[in-house]
Amino acid sequence: RGTAPNAALVRAALINGAQPDPDSGDHQGFGRLSLADALPLAGEGFFHLTYVDRRALSLGQRDSLRLVASNATDACRAQHFSATLAWTDPPGAALCRRCLRSDLDLRVTHAGVKLFPDGGDAPDRRNTAERTRVAPQPGDELTVAVVAKALAGEE
Repeated sequence: RGTAPNAALVRAALINGAQPDPDSGDHQGFGRLSLADALPLAGEGFFHLTYVDRRALSLGQRDSLRLVASNATDACRAQHFSATLAWTDPPGAALCRRCLRSDLDLRVTHAGVKLFPDGGDAPDRRNTAERTRVAPQPGDELTVAVVAKALAGEE
């Protein structure tokens, strides 16, 4: 309350709540937007939302959160845990082929296994939004980290 979210936070919230679209096959991007799954609205959805906004990182710096999936009766009822990172990148040079100037990495570890964004097998070096989804069991440990791999102005 009292502060307006920036564009990257709004984009991250919408992407984070997107649901798989069975009619789109494997090439659906992040899925179908669902406001009820993006924000904890009164009487809709049963999940907890934690967000971090406008946190500055230096080149090579890591910021992380450790979480434990709960089985408490008042815990969220979501079937999946979803972590999404989004940022606004300055414009690239004219005619550039890989125009990403700031490269932030979303790193999620679930039960000791490192997961890559968007179901990939390596860090995402092309996009300004990354999401990792996993179905943890109660008691599973998760670590969500953001690492500043490259920053505009420090090229």
